[in-house]
Amino acid sequence: MSEFVRRGGLLVPADVETIVARPTPKPGCAEVDECAPERPADGYTGRVRELEAAAAEAERVRALPSEAVLERHQELAEADMLAELDTKARARELERKGERDTAELVAAAKSAAGQRERETDVNVRALQLGRRRRRWTLIGWAVLVLSMAYTCVNVQHFAAGTAPAWSPQWLVAWGVDPLLSALVIGLLLARGDLAAFGAAMSATAGRAKHVILGVEIGALGAALLMNVAPEFDAPRVRWQDVALHIVVPLAGVAAAVVLPIVQGFYAEAITGLYTDPSARPQSTINLRKHAEDGPAEAELPEDVRTLLDATKQAVAAGELGTDPTGYAIYRHVMNGRGDRGRAYRVAPLVQGFRPRQVKGAA
Repeated sequence: MSEFVRRGGLLVPADVETIVARPTPKPGCAEVDECAPERPADGYTGRVRELEAAAAEAERVRALPSEAVLERHQELAEADMLAELDTKARARELERKGERDTAELVAAAKSAAGQRERETDVNVRALQLGRRRRRWTLIGWAVLVLSMAYTCVNVQHFAAGTAPAWSPQWLVAWGVDPLLSALVIGLLLARGDLAAFGAAMSATAGRAKHVILGVEIGALGAALLMNVAPEFDAPRVRWQDVALHIVVPLAGVAAAVVLPIVQGFYAEAITGLYTDPSARPQSTINLRKHAEDGPAEAELPEDVRTLLDATKQAVAAGELGTDPTGYAIYRHVMNGRGDRGRAYRVAPLVQGFRPRQVKGAA
């Protein structure tokens, strides 16, 4: 068995020989120069060239964004310029549109003003009232004529009695209803014409108005009775026929009564259009509450007071009805001459005046 010895803390066989490694000596300067690589003539190595090339490339790369930024700035400037031009063009367009709208509004306003002026013109309004009056008159006359035509047969039957057909009495009986109708139509035409000119009989004829109205209603009532009487001669009275022969003539009576009244209203409305508003009194004075020479008359202008006295005298003499209209005063007291506004100013002052109020009246 081989022996071991301790060498440096290790047990190694005794027959193992220790080998010490000797360090390799550094080469000398001559060897270094001979082994060193050959240096370039310009003094730069490849690494330096690489660094310089990298720096140049970096510089070139840095320059590229600057050109893009300039291009972008140029694009933005062009966009701003185009936007400004578009804004100005839009503003001019809006301005022109506003001018057109304003011109259209001005034209529409002028047209509306012209139309309003035409509509409020006195002559235009009078024409409109005249047309509506004619329309109402046609309706009233249609009702009256149809009701009279409806009663004609029964009135003839009542007037003919038992006379044989085509006998003189039978033929003359056909003229009874037209006779009454002609009387009523004539009176209505007279009253309607006077009412159309603002001088209704109810204001100018005094007691005659009751006589005329009584004649009209009496004629229509007679036609109504003669129209109903034949219905009771039948063997069996049919009350629906009786009612029908009563209602239809009553419609004619109503038309005869209302026609002149409505025509008078239209005449007053048309005449009032031509009255100067400044000449109208602000309030109505009832002379029944004032003495004849009281402050109500003392404060009136001389020409109005003179016309008021003349109107009272005309009423007292029976030449003018009580409570006359302004148009009646203008026609009958002023003879249709002079300032019509004075007549319409006197009309409310004479309301309520009665002839017994005139001193010394006969």
